[in-house]
Amino acid sequence: MSVVKLIDLRRLNATAGAHDLTADPQFNAPGTDPSSSDFHLLEGSPAVRTGNLAVAPPDDLEGLSRPQQPGTVNRGAYESAISGSVAFPAAGVVNAASYARGGVSPGELVTIFGSGFGASPIALASYGSDGYLPLETGATRVYFDNVAAPMIYSLSQVVSAVAPYEIFGTTQVQVEYAGLRSQPVAIPVSPAAPGVYCYAGGTGQAVAVNTYADQTVAYNIDRPAAHGGYLTFFITGEGGTTAPWADGRMPVAPLFPTPAAPVSVLMGGVPSGCSGNWAGLIFAGVTQVNACVPAGAPTGDAVPLDVSVGGVSAQTGVTVRIGD
Repeated sequence: MSVVKLIDLRRLNATAGAHDLTADPQFNAPGTDPSSSDFHLLEGSPAVRTGNLAVAPPDDLEGLSRPQQPGTVNRGAYESAISGSVAFPAAGVVNAASYARGGVSPGELVTIFGSGFGASPIALASYGSDGYLPLETGATRVYFDNVAAPMIYSLSQVVSAVAPYEIFGTTQVQVEYAGLRSQPVAIPVSPAAPGVYCYAGGTGQAVAVNTYADQTVAYNIDRPAAHGGYLTFFITGEGGTTAPWADGRMPVAPLFPTPAAPVSVLMGGVPSGCSGNWAGLIFAGVTQVNACVPAGAPTGDAVPLDVSVGGVSAQTGVTVRIGD
């Protein structure tokens, strides 16, 4: 089995093989003293799950069977264990806005409910100086097809992350906590799986802001929107963007990526079709939608807000306030 090279092959006048890898192996605690050294691989090592299964021995140096994860093994002497204590069901993977389950879309902000993982108290991710969200927070990572996803938060039995844009077909999702990784869970991938952010569990009053004709603003929960004005609300699960966007990258004006699929908005069953309508990514996994309040929209404190992306509808039961 090929191994991570710890030396420069050029100094030996040797040629790298097709499966060789010249990189820092990122051992847990390398050293020359066997009593204090630990050559297990850190999870971020380039040797983790990049070995050749066809020539791997059936178990590692400690007797751990290979493979632990179907189809992939570590390079080197030690395998990375799959934990039975870190677990979640397919139904535990939900849209972070709508709490809908059953699928995920590229770039969607998801929440995962399970057991054996999560920080206490909550560990919140924030953008780094490089403009990207971290791939780990609160000793927690989320993987889609072995690709670490940008993290949002980690809390006891609950984590949230942003699905990579590269997923398609069916994605294998895993949660890792304190170095222990769950079994992969298969989740179908849809081009779009929109959800509207609400104040209470994916239903009822939408998180929204009104802009009036005089350019003053107010939270929709505090004051009704007016006909002819604009309503700003927030969604996730809109899928890919018109121009490629890096996973976890912070959108900064004027670079607010727009959804590749059209966004449709109805208020009280009346389409919002103004030329000033707009949708764009403002945070990893969060897209802002600006939609005019159509003249024919009904008034009231619970006017239905119906949103679809590329013909795929968001959850029902979302409402906004409209008045005169």
